[in-house]
Amino acid sequence: MEYAWSPCRGTLDFGPECTADTGAALCQGPTTRFSLGKVTSASFDVARTVTPTRTTLTYTGGDAERKAVVTLVCMQEQNSFIFTGEEPALNYQFTYTGPSACISSDPDKPEEHHDVTVSISAGSVMLIIFFVGLAFYFVVGALFMRFGRHAEGSEVVPNKSFWTGLPGLIKDGGLFLISPCRGGGSEKAYEQL
Repeated sequence: MEYAWSPCRGTLDFGPECTADTGAALCQGPTTRFSLGKVTSASFDVARTVTPTRTTLTYTGGDAERKAVVTLVCMQEQNSFIFTGEEPALNYQFTYTGPSACISSDPDKPEEHHDVTVSISAGSVMLIIFFVGLAFYFVVGALFMRFGRHAEGSEVVPNKSFWTGLPGLIKDGGLFLISPCRGGGSEKAYEQL
């Protein structure tokens, strides 16, 4: 048997069933040709706990529900693609060994692992602190107003007059900012003394 494998773009010129147009990633031949899986169905599984690093690449959607599993073994010295068996039926097993199977940004260091660290920015920390502080201000202030000053209803809001006047202050500030752009005429000017 012969097998043609093109992991990214689909196999080329391996019969009408196995061309880039059909999307076949792996094909079996030479007499009767079958697609063993589609490029678009590829899924990866990385096992970093073994040395050398092993990645399993699985293709589904082949002819008659065929499926192919390619074990990628990172080795700088070798470059081979071997059919290892068909078990169970219609599930084809392959092993690719070579430098292209290495997961690394530096080909001279194939076993170097790149851990991804996710962190939040300083701006995110500041926003979290601001909103937690704002919530704390309202909760503690409302409790103080209710039990310390014996306020009831909307009077439990700390600094109620400030918070009710804030929308008007924001509106006035916005109008002040855009007034030079609007060409504030004589009706907006101060009275002459």
